[in-house]
Amino acid sequence: MISTTDILLKGVNFRGKAVSEELPLSGYNISPRFLDGDSFIDFSSTTASQPSSLELDFFASIYHKYSSPDKIQKHLLSAKKKLSQILHISSNDFVFTPSGTDCDAIISIIAEKFNKHTHIINICPEETGRLTKRFQLLDIDNEDISVDGLPSFENSILKRFSRNQDNFTFHDLNFRRNNEDLNYKYLLDELNNLLETIPRNQIILLRAIFCSKTGLCFPSIKDLKIIKDRMSTNFHIVMDCCQSRITKNEFNDLREISSAMFFSFSKFLQTPSFAGISVFNNLIAELWKEMIRSPEKNNEMFPFVIDHDIYKYLSEIGAINSKLNASYGSILARCELGLKRLKDFWSLDESILQDRLSEFNLSVENQLGEIVKPIDIDFQSSISNSIRLLDFSFISISGKELYEILSRFYFKKRVILGQPVNLNGNSKNLRLSAGYRIICDPHYSKDLIEENINHVKKTFDSIFRII
Repeated sequence: MISTTDILLKGVNFRGKAVSEELPLSGYNISPRFLDGDSFIDFSSTTASQPSSLELDFFASIYHKYSSPDKIQKHLLSAKKKLSQILHISSNDFVFTPSGTDCDAIISIIAEKFNKHTHIINICPEETGRLTKRFQLLDIDNEDISVDGLPSFENSILKRFSRNQDNFTFHDLNFRRNNEDLNYKYLLDELNNLLETIPRNQIILLRAIFCSKTGLCFPSIKDLKIIKDRMSTNFHIVMDCCQSRITKNEFNDLREISSAMFFSFSKFLQTPSFAGISVFNNLIAELWKEMIRSPEKNNEMFPFVIDHDIYKYLSEIGAINSKLNASYGSILARCELGLKRLKDFWSLDESILQDRLSEFNLSVENQLGEIVKPIDIDFQSSISNSIRLLDFSFISISGKELYEILSRFYFKKRVILGQPVNLNGNSKNLRLSAGYRIICDPHYSKDLIEENINHVKKTFDSIFRII
C-alpha cells in the first residue's frame, strides 16, 4: 500500500491508517479507490457515505486528463475562468486550495502582512479553525515547537506565528461551556462587548462561521452587517463556509461584507477528499494580489494554494516535478467536480430546495424521531436543516466506538453519516445530513429519501442488537 507521505504529496489527503492488509481504510473508515498503480483517492470528508462508481470514474477521467504536465497551466486557467463565471467575481480575487485548513493557512500568512497589531477572534473554535485555534497552545519560547497531527508545512505556519507573537492577540468565543444550552443573544452581547475593548486603530479579523458541521451560523448575516457598519475600516470579516452549505443569495450577501470567504467541496457537495477555494475582498484582496505578483518573495504560501502564477514561476525556475504535477492534477480534478456540483446546486430553485429539505426532515423525524435533535433556530441558515443531530447518550459505548461500528455497516450513497461531535458535554452526537446526492439528484423523489433514511434506521437497529 502506498505511504501516507506519498499520498499527501499527490494532493490526496488520506488522513491515513490501514486497519489491515485486506481492508485499507482512511481515518474516517472509508475505503479508497486506486486510480492507477501509484495513486488513489478516497471520500474521507463525506465520512460514512461511499462514493458511487459513476462519480469515481468521472473523477478518474478528469485526473488523467490533468496528469500531463504541459496541460496543467491550461487547465488552471480554464478552471479559474469557470469559477469566476459561477461566482461573478474576478479571477484575481480567489485561489484554489487543497482543503479548508489550507484556506486557514492562507489567511494566517496574509495576516502577517498587515504591519499592525492584529486581533484574531475565533467564533466557536470547537467546530472550526483547526490551524488557527492551535496558535494559543504554542510554547512561544520553544523554537522547535510543533503540534502532533499537523503536517510539517502547517507546523511551519505555527512557528512563524510564534516568532511574531507580539503582533497578534487571539480571542476565542466558545459556544459550549459548562454544559450550557446555546443562547444567541448572550453570545452576540459577548462578541459586541469584546469588540468594544479593542482599539479602533488595530486590525480585527473576525473569523465567523456559516453553517458549520452541526449547522450553526454565527453571527447572522443581518447582525454581521450591523457590526461592520459601526466598526472602523480596520475590521475584517473572515467567513468560514467550508462545507459549502450556502445558497447563491447567501454567498452574494456575505461577499459584500466579508474580506475573505472560504469553502470546500468534499462534504455537502460530496466530492472526493479535500479541495476548496478562498475568495478575497477589500484589503485582503489587495494584499493577496501583491503577494501573487511576487511569488519569489512569498514561497511560504506554495503548499497552500493551487495557482497559475505560482505554477508558472515554479516552471520557470525548474522546480516542477512529477509529484507536484500529480498534486496539482489531483486537486484540480476535485475542484472541477466541485464546481460542477456548486453550479447545479445554485441553479436549484429556492422553493424546490426548501421542499426537499422539509421532506428530508419529515422522513428523519418519522423514522428516527426519538433520537433526533434539531438545530437551534436562532443559529440557522436557509440550509441548516440539511443536518440533524442524533443523540446516542443512552448507549454504553463511546461516540467514537459507535461511529467506527456504524461506518463498517453503513454504505448508503446519498445520506451522510458524520463522526461524533461534542454538544453540551455529550460526545455521543452523530450527524445525519442530506448531501448533494439527495438534494440535486436528477431522479429525486420522496421515495429516494425514505429509502435512504430507512436504511439508516435498519443499520442502527442492527448495531443496537449487537451492542
